[in-house]
Formats: sequence, C-alpha cells, structure tokens
Amino acid sequence: MIRTMKAESIVIGVAGTVFGLIVGWIIGTQQAPARPFAQAAPAAAAQQVPAGAPAAAAAALDEAQAAALRNIAEKDPANAQSRVQLGNMYFDAERYQDAIQWYEAALKLNPNHKGAHEYIGEAYLMVGDVASAEKHLAALRSICLLRCDEFIELDKAIAAHRAQGKAR
Repeated sequence: MIRTMKAESIVIGVAGTVFGLIVGWIIGTQQAPARPFAQAAPAAAAQQVPAGAPAAAAAALDEAQAAALRNIAEKDPANAQSRVQLGNMYFDAERYQDAIQWYEAALKLNPNHKGAHEYIGEAYLMVGDVASAEKHLAALRSICLLRCDEFIELDKAIAAHRAQGKAR
C-alpha cells in the first residue's frame, strides 16, 4: 500500500507540473508583444502637447529605414515582421493606404499575426473603413484564446471612433 501511494503521488505531481506548464505557455503566448518604438513615440509626443496648441504634423517617413526594411522583406520573403514594421512606419507618417498594403502583406505570410490585425484595423479606421476594422477585430477574437491586448486595443479604437461620430 505504501508503494502504490508513492507511485500515485509521483504521477499526480508530474501531471500537475505538466498541466501547469501547458497553462503557463498558453497564457504566455497571449501576451502582447511590445509596441514598436516608432509607433509609441508619436503617441507620447501627442500627450505632451499643451492645450490649445496646434497638432503636430505627421512623423516624417525615414526613407533610409524604409528602404532597409524593404530590402529585408525582399531578401526574406517569409519575414512578416519586416512588413509589419514597414506598415508601422507608413502609419506613423499618416500614409494609411501604404500602411494597409504592408500589413496585408504581413497577414498573407502570417494570418495569425495579432499585431498586424490590430494595426491594420487602426489604419482602416483612419481612412474611415469601420467594416474592415471590424473584420480584423473578428479575426483577433478567433485568434486569441483569451482576450489579448491587441483585441482589447482595437475594440477600444473602434468604440472611440464610433463615439466621435466618425462612423455609425
């Protein structure tokens, strides 16, 4: 009886450890990647503008960096991240149609890229295409096992867009 208790205890301990590792992995994969610096900087700058001051112009597109990323994309046709970064650069320069094209290219390579779905949804909002933004929100809903940050951020952006009366 004592030997079977020890064997059962070991089996239960191993099963609990495996279960914990699986749950930890699932939760860990749902965490949002850090936003690219190029996208975070304009948001921070916008918050520092004094009340009543004119809005700052769009970030200028760094053509050298864009060319370098295009070169990476050409040399590595399976690299979705370089296309997302290009999309971010064009988004920050308020060239939303160009950004959408790069995000679409990234999503062709990796249809489950949560960041690309969020960012393309935000770009569609900037050009007034709420229906397309909602399609990417629906994609995030199916990709994210739990509610992920990308889903939450795009959902908030759509709600804010509607609240501003930009779309019905």
